[in-house]
Amino acid sequence: MNKRIIYSIISVCIGSVFVFSALSKLFPVQLFESVLVEGYFSTWTLAPYIARAIIGVELLLGLFFILNKFFSKKVLRVAMFILVLFTVHLFVLLLVQGNDGNCMCFGNVLAMTPLQSIVKNLILLIFIILLHFRHHSLEYPVPKYVYIIVTLFVFLTPFALRPFFVSSVERSSDLLHKPLYLQEFNEKQRLDTAKHVVAFLTYTCPHCRVAAYKMYVMKKKNPDLPLYFFLIGDPDDKLEFFEETKAENIPYQTLSQTEFFVRAGKRVPAIYYIEDDYVVKIVSYVDLSQREIEDWLSE
Repeated sequence: MNKRIIYSIISVCIGSVFVFSALSKLFPVQLFESVLVEGYFSTWTLAPYIARAIIGVELLLGLFFILNKFFSKKVLRVAMFILVLFTVHLFVLLLVQGNDGNCMCFGNVLAMTPLQSIVKNLILLIFIILLHFRHHSLEYPVPKYVYIIVTLFVFLTPFALRPFFVSSVERSSDLLHKPLYLQEFNEKQRLDTAKHVVAFLTYTCPHCRVAAYKMYVMKKKNPDLPLYFFLIGDPDDKLEFFEETKAENIPYQTLSQTEFFVRAGKRVPAIYYIEDDYVVKIVSYVDLSQREIEDWLSE
């Protein structure tokens, strides 16, 4: 087989990995936002912008690799820089936290440990370096402005598909300004007095897992936040829930179905600001904000 064809196939495979990585982070993008905050790549305020920008760059790299269009090797150099940056982060993660859990390189679609992801990045780097020295960009008979339009369109796609100013969860006001009668659930902390943020989550609901991971990051950043989980589901799913969300730092209690849904309402995740047992605010996991919680607690 012609070497040029082989290198072209390698380029398409690398591009497919970048596209898969981008799409897996995009659904749901809130999980990737929390990962950026946990890893000190961003603040909560900037995370929605940075997350979508990174995904947009990954989509662009994937497209150009699939097309074998390298723009004087600039695409290859950008790809190598991003992979080196992520690999350094993964090495730090491996040293600090060990090789447990999902590094979120492919979101929840394909779980990988930090070590597995480092190996994956190194393999990609080897092939990209090979392309850098052995392969040449394909030329297409299209004007330069077409590439500019395509670049802008692809880069902005994550912002269009996942606009961060629109909540993806419909809010219910059925329980607003009503008591939750939490005085009977005082195993780990008093919930019927003072202010708390409580979340009603199921073990297998993907949105619940994103909410739990986001609240885990908030609690990690500010251990004084009065967060609490009420959980429901098959006990066999409990271990996987906490392995994926890392949320062992948040106290929780399991409830029966009746106790759970009477308080959670019709949809989960259900997240409430409560004061002296009364629901004073209802938020979706998309809108949940550490700064807003801290401002509310200081009022």
